[in-house]
Amino acid sequence: MQQSAGGGKKKMAKWHKQNPPTVHKPMGYSHVARVGDLIILAGQVGRDPSGKVPGCVEAQAVQAFENIKACLESEGAGLKDLAKVTIYITDYSYKEAVLKVRDRYLGDAPPTSMFVVCAALALPEYLVEVEGIAVAP
Repeated sequence: MQQSAGGGKKKMAKWHKQNPPTVHKPMGYSHVARVGDLIILAGQVGRDPSGKVPGCVEAQAVQAFENIKACLESEGAGLKDLAKVTIYITDYSYKEAVLKVRDRYLGDAPPTSMFVVCAALALPEYLVEVEGIAVAP
């Protein structure tokens, strides 16, 4: 229990963090945080569970969405439960390829979304990163 500003007590939401074994080992962060029914996903890159990163942006986008899917499944959710995604790419020329992959995974009724072109991601070999917020079913 936590003291509220008005002096009463309010119940705090239970939460936990985890790293699904079906996603690559993270470097100093957790892949998934869950607070009540809210599932917050760390940015997922094109790194497969063995640690390999493909060289092309389309393959990286596919792996990033596979990682998002695996993280959601570890919490009993799926891609349909995403409320918001943010996609980062390191070159504007990657946009069409990444959007095609996004559409393949998220279908005709995608969640709210933001698309960002940035100078670089955490490692030079990363070309795309996808993060998400979902609501558990």
